Amino acid sequence: MITVPNVEISGLRGQWVANVSGEELAVLHETSLTNMRYSHSLEPSDTGKKMERLRNALLQTDRAVIQREDKEGNRTGYAGVFRFENLNITDAIIELDIVERVANPKK
Repeated sequence: MITVPNVEISGLRGQWVANVSGEELAVLHETSLTNMRYSHSLEPSDTGKKMERLRNALLQTDRAVIQREDKEGNRTGYAGVFRFENLNITDAIIELDIVERVANPKK
Protein backbone atom coordinates (compact mmCIF):
# COMPACT_ATOMS: atom_id res chain seq x y z
CA MET A 1 0.00 0.00 0.00
CA ILE A 2 1.27 3.46 -0.90
CA THR A 3 1.22 5.96 1.93
CA VAL A 4 1.01 9.69 1.40
CA PRO A 5 2.25 12.40 3.76
CA ASN A 6 0.03 14.44 6.06
CA VAL A 7 0.27 18.18 5.38
CA GLU A 8 -1.07 21.33 6.96
CA ILE A 9 -3.76 22.89 4.76
CA SER A 10 -4.95 26.36 5.68
CA GLY A 11 -7.40 28.57 3.88
CA LEU A 12 -10.08 31.15 4.47
CA ARG A 13 -13.69 30.64 3.45
CA GLY A 14 -14.45 32.34 0.17
CA GLN A 15 -10.82 32.72 -0.98
CA TRP A 16 -10.81 29.79 -3.47
CA VAL A 17 -7.16 28.95 -2.67
CA ALA A 18 -5.38 27.38 0.30
CA ASN A 19 -1.82 27.35 1.60
CA VAL A 20 -0.16 23.94 1.58
CA SER A 21 3.40 23.92 2.89
CA GLY A 22 3.97 27.48 1.64
CA GLU A 23 2.41 26.88 -1.78
CA GLU A 24 -0.90 28.38 -2.89
CA LEU A 25 -3.15 25.68 -4.37
CA ALA A 26 -6.64 25.92 -5.83
CA VAL A 27 -9.51 24.69 -3.66
CA LEU A 28 -12.09 22.57 -5.49
CA HIS A 29 -15.57 21.54 -4.35
CA GLU A 30 -16.02 17.85 -3.51
CA THR A 31 -19.65 18.18 -4.67
CA SER A 32 -18.44 18.91 -8.22
CA LEU A 33 -16.52 15.62 -8.39
CA THR A 34 -18.04 12.52 -10.01
CA ASN A 35 -15.98 9.38 -10.66
CA MET A 36 -12.71 11.34 -10.43
CA ARG A 37 -13.94 13.89 -13.02
CA TYR A 38 -14.27 17.44 -11.71
CA SER A 39 -16.73 19.73 -13.47
CA HIS A 40 -17.78 23.04 -11.94
CA SER A 41 -19.85 25.62 -13.80
CA LEU A 42 -18.87 29.23 -13.21
CA GLU A 43 -21.24 32.13 -12.76
CA PRO A 44 -20.80 35.39 -14.70
CA SER A 45 -20.01 37.00 -11.35
CA ASP A 46 -17.03 34.63 -10.82
CA THR A 47 -14.47 37.26 -11.80
CA GLY A 48 -11.97 39.50 -10.11
CA LYS A 49 -8.98 38.78 -7.91
CA LYS A 50 -10.34 35.54 -6.39
CA MET A 51 -10.95 34.05 -9.83
CA GLU A 52 -7.54 35.22 -11.03
CA ARG A 53 -5.84 33.55 -8.03
CA LEU A 54 -7.80 30.33 -8.62
CA ARG A 55 -6.98 30.29 -12.33
CA ASN A 56 -3.28 30.99 -11.66
CA ALA A 57 -3.10 28.26 -9.04
CA LEU A 58 -4.62 25.73 -11.45
CA LEU A 59 -2.30 26.74 -14.30
CA GLN A 60 0.90 26.83 -12.22
CA THR A 61 0.76 23.30 -10.80
CA ASP A 62 -0.95 19.97 -11.34
CA ARG A 63 -2.17 19.75 -7.73
CA ALA A 64 -5.25 21.08 -5.97
CA VAL A 65 -7.00 20.81 -2.62
CA ILE A 66 -10.45 19.22 -2.48
CA GLN A 67 -12.73 20.49 0.25
CA ARG A 68 -15.51 18.54 1.91
CA GLU A 69 -18.91 20.19 2.12
CA ASP A 70 -22.25 19.67 3.81
CA LYS A 71 -25.56 19.60 1.93
CA GLU A 72 -25.78 23.40 2.03
CA GLY A 73 -22.35 23.77 0.42
CA ASN A 74 -20.54 24.88 3.58
CA ARG A 75 -16.96 23.68 3.95
CA THR A 76 -16.61 21.00 6.61
CA GLY A 77 -12.91 20.27 6.08
CA TYR A 78 -10.39 19.18 3.49
CA ALA A 79 -10.28 15.78 1.79
CA GLY A 80 -6.64 16.22 0.82
CA VAL A 81 -4.30 17.31 -1.95
CA PHE A 82 -4.75 15.64 -5.33
CA ARG A 83 -2.87 15.61 -8.63
CA PHE A 84 -4.92 16.34 -11.72
CA GLU A 85 -4.65 16.16 -15.53
CA ASN A 86 -6.63 17.38 -18.53
CA LEU A 87 -7.39 20.86 -17.19
CA ASN A 88 -10.00 22.81 -19.13
CA ILE A 89 -10.74 26.24 -17.73
CA THR A 90 -12.86 28.84 -19.49
CA ASP A 91 -15.05 31.73 -18.39
CA ALA A 92 -17.90 29.21 -18.04
CA ILE A 93 -16.43 26.03 -16.54
CA ILE A 94 -13.54 24.33 -14.76
CA GLU A 95 -13.00 20.68 -15.72
CA LEU A 96 -10.20 18.28 -14.87
CA ASP A 97 -9.47 14.64 -14.05
CA ILE A 98 -8.24 13.69 -10.58
CA VAL A 99 -5.50 11.08 -10.99
CA GLU A 100 -4.09 10.53 -7.50
CA ARG A 101 -4.04 11.63 -3.88
CA VAL A 102 -0.67 13.15 -3.00
CA ALA A 103 -1.32 14.24 0.60
CA ASN A 104 -3.77 13.93 3.45
CA PRO A 105 -4.76 16.85 5.68
CA LYS A 106 -3.21 16.88 9.14
CA LYS A 107 -5.86 16.31 11.78
